[in-house]
Amino acid sequence: MLKGKRWSTLWGVVIFLTASFSAVRPANAIFLDEAGQIQLSGVFYNQVRFRTENSRRFNTKVSDWNMLQHRYFVDPQLLVQVQPWLRRLPLGEEIVDSLQVEDARFFFNPRFEYDGIYDYGPDVFRDGIAPRLQKGSRLQLFEVYGDFRLFKTVNIRVGRQNLSWGETDIFRLLDRINPLDNGFGGFLTGLDERRRPLTMFRASIGFGDLPQWEVYNTALEVFIAPDKRLPAGAPGPTPWGVIGAPSPAGFPPTLVANLAELAPRRLQGNQLDRPDISLKDSRMGARLLWTWQDVSMSLAYLSIYPDAGTPALRLNRNGDPRIKVLFPNMQVLGFSATSPLSMMGLNYTVFRAEVAGFFDEPFFIEKQNFELGVPVPKRNVIRAALGFDHNQWLTSLNPTNTFFFTTQLFYTDIQGSTSGIKTPLQRKPGKYMDVDSNSFVQTLIANTTYSAAYFFNLAQVQPSVTYLYDWEGAWLLQPSITFVRNQWKFRVEYNNLTGRFYAGPGGGIGTLKDKDNLTFRIDYLL
Repeated sequence: MLKGKRWSTLWGVVIFLTASFSAVRPANAIFLDEAGQIQLSGVFYNQVRFRTENSRRFNTKVSDWNMLQHRYFVDPQLLVQVQPWLRRLPLGEEIVDSLQVEDARFFFNPRFEYDGIYDYGPDVFRDGIAPRLQKGSRLQLFEVYGDFRLFKTVNIRVGRQNLSWGETDIFRLLDRINPLDNGFGGFLTGLDERRRPLTMFRASIGFGDLPQWEVYNTALEVFIAPDKRLPAGAPGPTPWGVIGAPSPAGFPPTLVANLAELAPRRLQGNQLDRPDISLKDSRMGARLLWTWQDVSMSLAYLSIYPDAGTPALRLNRNGDPRIKVLFPNMQVLGFSATSPLSMMGLNYTVFRAEVAGFFDEPFFIEKQNFELGVPVPKRNVIRAALGFDHNQWLTSLNPTNTFFFTTQLFYTDIQGSTSGIKTPLQRKPGKYMDVDSNSFVQTLIANTTYSAAYFFNLAQVQPSVTYLYDWEGAWLLQPSITFVRNQWKFRVEYNNLTGRFYAGPGGGIGTLKDKDNLTFRIDYLL
């Protein structure tokens, strides 16, 4: 009977989304004034995921064909051209002309997210976890900033914003400026949706061309972000959380021994060690960009915080022990290059490369992190990525559009000894996975678009296959099909995750191995 109810729920969702899609009408971006200076756009979607396998190992027990996610996402964006209004202010005309102000704009982006699994999902998520761990509904002022150009060469943007550097997709390399929110899907959700905006000052200046050296489009971009925001994870029993094996008695030994010495004082829980809103603790960076012949290159420096916290035993002001989750500052120096390729008949191919050194990245070694008075261990890490994007005609399969292929190879190497280094799985001491000194992760995406004539003239059809492979023995296979009609999209996707339960220094595909799921999603693009 229970299995029949699950299938009824599944088919009900399919019928509802299909009926909604078939009833859509054309839509266009909205201008809110006759002069076209106030533009409203946005992305709105409704996505439901169903588990297709039982939870494994020590994760929260949920059986197959239960809801894994039901997510509502409303992301309106308002762009206002304020240049004409600036001239109407007292002395506005003089200031605009003397500073050669151009393209002055204001961007306003509230965001509403609602994850229904905490209200009407499986009991273990609805009633079995603390309210502070439930994402539920969130209304936030996501991005809001103003930007303008001065003297025809200087671009300035000030406010709450996202900034992405580098050439990679799915996984990040130089794209480490903004922290991520991994609480609603991890790498199964695009980076653009997961980045958490920071209060930031950002500026760029163009230096022009140096034709004698075949160097063109030189520019310098800098930013500073005095913001205390940190990554948001999915600890413990939440739908996307990862839980390791239960600890044996007396483990972790260093923590147990130190707490015994501090008795009768008791462990006072966990505390995030956030950066201060100050110049000293600000994220900051600079990037030099240029084009040599057909190769676009950049050299970047970043002062940022890691993507995950490192637990350590510390004493509070009263002398009581506490687990502090540390995010120490680290430095990054990196280089990226992008170039079209014309050799071997690859006329529609782009090559991408990126390499960076991460200096003093924090790690977890139980006998050091849980020893009072001992600093957190740090290592230098080399990360690199190579990628190709290629469009290919396969007229026997699709006579009207090309196939698009994109692939990337990510490499991570921890310098020095990795003996004892582990990955903490959540904010409770005692649940870890071993970390190897290096890792390779491969990505491959292939897709194409068929005209509406192939689907009863109702919608364009976009089949796609995504494959992620961690060389340690874990992979994701994600076939999908998307129907596109005007501003509406309806997508059916299956995520098959298999392999080792493993979180290497370059990825964590295996940590979601028990979350195979079937996904239905409907989008409206304004």
